[in-house]
Amino acid sequence: MDRAIRATVAQHGRRITKLRDMIEHTDREMNTLQEGEAHLLALSREGSVFEIGSSTLGVEELREVVALLYEVGVSVIHALPSPSENAELNPRPQC
Repeated sequence: MDRAIRATVAQHGRRITKLRDMIEHTDREMNTLQEGEAHLLALSREGSVFEIGSSTLGVEELREVVALLYEVGVSVIHALPSPSENAELNPRPQC
C-alpha cells in the first residue's frame, strides 16, 4: 500500500480510536467529564462534529476516512490472486 495512504489511515485511525475508546469506556470516564461535555456520543449544535467528553471527530473527516478505507479495501481485494491463479499456486494433491 502506498506510504502516503498508510500515513493518512494511521493519522485518522488515531482520532477514530480515541473517540471509539471514549464511547466504549464511558462508564470509566464519567468522573473525568467536565460540565458541558457530552456524556454520550452527540452531534454538535452546528451538526458538523461528533463529540463525547473531550473527544471530537468532524463529520467531514469521518466521511473522508470511510471513503479512504473503502478505496484501500477495494485495492486490497483487486491485489488478491484470482481463484484460478490461486489454484495454480496451490494445486490439490492427486489421490
